[in-house]
Amino acid sequence: MSVYVLPEGGVHQRVRLPKVLFRRLVNCSLALSTLSPRLNDTDVKVVVIPEQGSHTTDVFGALTNALRKANICFRVLDDPVEAALSSFPLLRVEENKINSRSTTDVGCLNLNALRIDHGMVPSTDKRQVFPVKILPHLLLGNYETASDADLLERNGARYIINVTSNLPNAFEDNPSYHYLRISVDDNSSHNLSQYFPEAIAFIDAAARAGDACLVHCLAGISRSVTVCLAYLMAKNKWSLEDAYDLVLRRNASIAPNFHFMGQLTEYERHLGVRVSGTGVTFK
Repeated sequence: MSVYVLPEGGVHQRVRLPKVLFRRLVNCSLALSTLSPRLNDTDVKVVVIPEQGSHTTDVFGALTNALRKANICFRVLDDPVEAALSSFPLLRVEENKINSRSTTDVGCLNLNALRIDHGMVPSTDKRQVFPVKILPHLLLGNYETASDADLLERNGARYIINVTSNLPNAFEDNPSYHYLRISVDDNSSHNLSQYFPEAIAFIDAAARAGDACLVHCLAGISRSVTVCLAYLMAKNKWSLEDAYDLVLRRNASIAPNFHFMGQLTEYERHLGVRVSGTGVTFK
């Protein structure tokens, strides 16, 4: 399913969801803002272009129902995708504009601006929920968390992964803390997956030492979440969907960008995880 969001006077945006989110859309548990932040504006005009595939009917029905409920104006194009792109070449995503390192099925235009935003969950003050205990030895946090010595001490966090290129390591001069910096910005130009093995080894080192590892970025919702998801997938042989569900249960305020979700989808393939659809029972 290809979705072209066409705001008046603006640039089109093509959106394709990773498989982990297709099921949420069909189950009506995916906010329209997940597809594009522009869908928060009821004045946008949406063109839905169905593609061929066995899953298309369910996704098409769920999407159009959601658009109707939100009173968003949309039209469905009956022509095949290639015919539509031939008539409207500006809608085509050129190969050289997509990160050549990515072979996932989520490579699209302007994905750095998109978030997985769970609008169904009431917003909370993130300062009240961080750090989030993903596992006994794995904590998710933001920069505030990483800069609070008392908070780190109370949670036994002696190992800290700083997933930013510019934020300082607050207690780097203190020998009690161990740091790993992953210098990545929150956009579509950075390959976070290349750091997964190093991050996983660092988190395991914290567990062996009897300590906890805090993974943080600026806000604690995208880069740091991506690292935590990769760890859960690698250590438990979980699918991306199962890992995502666990982190979502621990903290609903997560929003990894679509580019990182694409890298996690590729990582799932690399791990050889079989997506059974049965899910995992979490405590």
